[in-house]
Amino acid sequence: MRTRQRAPHIIRACVIAASSACALLLAGCQSPSARHAPTRVTFDDVPLGAVRNLSTDGRDFFSGVAEPTGLKVLRDDHGVKTVIDLRLPDQKPADYEQTVRSVGLEYVAVPIHSDALTPEDAEAILEALDEHNEAPMLIQCGSANRAGAAYGLYCALKLNRPIDEALRLAEQAGARNEQLKRDLERYLRARAEDEDDDDLDDNDDDDD
Repeated sequence: MRTRQRAPHIIRACVIAASSACALLLAGCQSPSARHAPTRVTFDDVPLGAVRNLSTDGRDFFSGVAEPTGLKVLRDDHGVKTVIDLRLPDQKPADYEQTVRSVGLEYVAVPIHSDALTPEDAEAILEALDEHNEAPMLIQCGSANRAGAAYGLYCALKLNRPIDEALRLAEQAGARNEQLKRDLERYLRARAEDEDDDDLDDNDDDDD
């Protein structure tokens, strides 16, 4: 098992027909600029609770606990290829990796706590997202709290969204824990300061 791993008002969407499912699938093929603010999604053909707190930005998906039935819908109707699981080992069934792989999806574990985000955690998440970004992903945890924080990281550092916007999008994708959100903001602002310092050093070198 691998352990390393926009924007109108929020609307609630209920995918009730095949045409709606096709629209979301096509959205998965759009460029990063075509992504939208995370939107809550439910599926009529998935039993209640099959994918907890599911939302999408038009390409990737963010959720809490996902049952096999929900994973199959994401695979078949929305092109999801990889599940990135942010839960700790004792927070999920021992055979969950096997369950995901039996559905035909790749499984990547990047365990982090729900109330803290270390720089090492952030780097591991970014590494996993980078490595599996060739197709739509499901980023999941227990309730979508950590998944939302992961999305905020991705928005700021890979989609080049302003930090304040990335933090807002993280909340829309599920981030709720106040300490986790503070750690996310601290990490993003530290990264931005480091990049500014690097730019200054480069300018000094050019002046020499």
